[in-house]
Amino acid sequence: SDQLVGWGGDDTFNITSKSESWTNTINGGSGTDILNISYSINLEAFASLSYDNSSTYNLGVARKLGEDFGLSASYTYEPGKAPTGTSPLATTNGKTSLSLGGKYTKGRASFSLGFSRVKVGDKELTAPFTSKFTDNTTNVVAAKIGLNF
Repeated sequence: SDQLVGWGGDDTFNITSKSESWTNTINGGSGTDILNISYSINLEAFASLSYDNSSTYNLGVARKLGEDFGLSASYTYEPGKAPTGTSPLATTNGKTSLSLGGKYTKGRASFSLGFSRVKVGDKELTAPFTSKFTDNTTNVVAAKIGLNF
């Protein structure tokens, strides 16, 4: 619950949510106006969360092109298990990705650069946070500078 406090005179309180809005004016005169609000959310869906094991398959190749330079590529597949769910922490249903990378080494120093394009599976969340996650991709770029000593 919350408490909204207004000061002398008439105070108007506006409360808006995704599904509705509410307005009330309190004729307070010269005193303090207080509006007490009580609200709740159904958290029962969170009490029944369970997580299953998953498997991820990755196939990659690497090639050293010289003493100082190498390239790599990989494909990753993770099958989807649940196209619907209730957890806002699990908004994907499997994934596929293609990754490319390279590494340059000179003496004790190295520089690596990689790129991955990830296509995540569609997922529909049901109560308490109803939403759909569809046709989503992620592009990831990573760089690393290393010094061996």
